[in-house]
Amino acid sequence: MKIIAVIPARGNSKRILNKNLLKINNQYILKILYQNLKNMNIFQSIVLSTDSIKIKKLAKKIGYDFVIDRPKSLSNDNSTTNAVVTHSIDILKKKIKFTHVCCVYPMAILFKKRDLINAKKIMKGDNEIVFPALKYSHPIQRAFKIKKDSKIEYKLSKKNLSKKTQYFSEYYHDAGQFYLGHVSAWKNYLSSKKKCIKLPLIRAIDVDNYEEFELLKSKFFYIKNKTI
Repeated sequence: MKIIAVIPARGNSKRILNKNLLKINNQYILKILYQNLKNMNIFQSIVLSTDSIKIKKLAKKIGYDFVIDRPKSLSNDNSTTNAVVTHSIDILKKKIKFTHVCCVYPMAILFKKRDLINAKKIMKGDNEIVFPALKYSHPIQRAFKIKKDSKIEYKLSKKNLSKKTQYFSEYYHDAGQFYLGHVSAWKNYLSSKKKCIKLPLIRAIDVDNYEEFELLKSKFFYIKNKTI
């Protein structure tokens, strides 16, 4: 299994301005991520795909093995991760040999080498993509909508409304960290089989706003000072 890491890092982020140029302790997130991935000794090459001149220059300075120019058609709000990875595969297959691609999001600086090893272990075929998942901290069956008048609207029966939380089934969601799959699975993403490994809450957060970025920093410092 020859694995490359592809980091999609566009420049025109909307919810957090210049999200992929943020720093922790005066270190760029992209540098922290690169060092983490390099130290795992799993990847043949560590690649970054971007439409940003700033990010491109930074990635080259950090030492990324390849920096791919992402076209504008793959840099808008409707662009999919799969399309970006497939574009990277088409460019890289002419330069290097690899069998698998691990797409890693720029803010995924918390997961460990053992998480990737666990993902590799459960991968049984070339048509599978494996990613980490987090358990919902509260039963999603208890979810409700908040209306304009501050009233709430449940979508469950009165019987389930009085049910104790420990009796509800557990549900999980995509942790938004990495996605490991064979080249053919990425090429046929919609028909590929999806599998997941479970991550503890401390080792993942999907950053979409500044509050979540502060949580990422807190988790990063906690892990740095304690073996999880």
